[in-house]
Amino acid sequence: MELKLRPVRPEDYGGISRLEGQLLAAHRAHRPDFFEETDEAYPMDEFQSLLEDKKAFGVVAVAGEKITGFCAVKLKEVKTAAYLTPHSYAFINDICVDETCQRQGIGKQLFEYAVKEAKKRGMSCVRLNVWEFNQGAIGFYHALGMEDQYRQMELAF
Repeated sequence: MELKLRPVRPEDYGGISRLEGQLLAAHRAHRPDFFEETDEAYPMDEFQSLLEDKKAFGVVAVAGEKITGFCAVKLKEVKTAAYLTPHSYAFINDICVDETCQRQGIGKQLFEYAVKEAKKRGMSCVRLNVWEFNQGAIGFYHALGMEDQYRQMELAF
């Protein structure tokens, strides 16, 4: 079946929410202390913001009528501290592929779309956060050319 990438539309909420539910379940399996069980894996207000915010964009991968992947990006600016070089970047808030469609190149296509759009909008780079337990995603991002920039560490008690 042919895969198409297109900007997010209002009617995509159900399909995107389903994918976000899968992503949340995977994260919750590793960090139940951090991720709550909820019926609303992707809050409607966050989805509305993605649709309306001029400094954000979303893309879905669609096969037939089924949404098989989703990527949400926020455009950000750094100019808040005298010691930081002012710059703009694209931050990937979410990138997820249906668990039944992984390893078919969908994530790569979503990522490449985000990079192309970020360049078109004058961003200097693309950034994202990834959990340390998600070694598959870390390997995926490294294969796409991303480099580790810093670590956030935790001491739980």
